Amino acid sequence: MKQLLVSGILLTAAAMIGAAPAEAHGLTGPADPRPASWAAIMAGYDASELPDKDGPETMAAIAIGHDWQRPGWFFGVEAELGSSHADKTMRDYAAPGDVIRVAYGLDISGGLRVGLPVITNLSAYAKGGYANTRLSVSYQGSGTDLHSFTRPGALDGFYTGAGVELTLSRRWLLRGEYRYANFHDGLYRHQGVLAVGLRF
Repeated sequence: MKQLLVSGILLTAAAMIGAAPAEAHGLTGPADPRPASWAAIMAGYDASELPDKDGPETMAAIAIGHDWQRPGWFFGVEAELGSSHADKTMRDYAAPGDVIRVAYGLDISGGLRVGLPVITNLSAYAKGGYANTRLSVSYQGSGTDLHSFTRPGALDGFYTGAGVELTLSRRWLLRGEYRYANFHDGLYRHQGVLAVGLRF
């Protein structure tokens, strides 16, 4: 019985060893040592276009996602929660002496990512999906027109983008990407960001 048990263990080990090279070479499926889920923190410039005024400011965000590896390429899903510091104050907007202020709140987005390896440890990808931004617009008149108002609200739109990802280790990654968002109401934004992430 003992010899039979030892023989069974040896046969099982031999079968596992024989199967390992096939998987490593992608014969039975893609071999990727990196965990598929990830989380990242990011920061960068946020150029928000407004009528007659624009200028780059800063943004920060956290993001999570999951990737599925395929032979020669990958695709994934992602979600992001951020905050923009691209607030604007414009004077003499509609009449001499008036002031309009635009303050941004939370940014929420979610979508897909598709990419492929370029060289060892470096991948390029494209992305796109749904975007939502919250903002508040206040106006203070001047002269004979002294009316004022404050209108908080949220705008829905879409985003697209592209970037590169550098694998620093099995778990750590570094990204640089460009994103464009359009909110269908005279507002669009260009962002350039750097991100540091952890796979798990």
